[in-house]
Amino acid sequence: MEEENAIEQAYNLEVSSPGVGEALKLTRQYHKNIGRDLSVKLAGGDKKEGKLLSVGENSLTIEEKVKEKGKKVQLVENTIGLENITEVKVLISFK
Repeated sequence: MEEENAIEQAYNLEVSSPGVGEALKLTRQYHKNIGRDLSVKLAGGDKKEGKLLSVGENSLTIEEKVKEKGKKVQLVENTIGLENITEVKVLISFK
């Protein structure tokens, strides 16, 4: 486009991926994202973030980074029942 000067005015080109940022809904989506970081919203309003380790029939297991005052960050496995989850999104990192 630049070489052919197809557009004479100034323009911005935006590139996106359909579905990025959408909540996971199907079991196969959870399996596909094992090893990726997730944001999990719980029915009580709490939010958890961590790496998806495994998917069970009725639960997810994530590895959370827990920081206690005066201590180093610890990795804690947390199993969450699917009935307690309202929304799960994959966290995108550009590192």
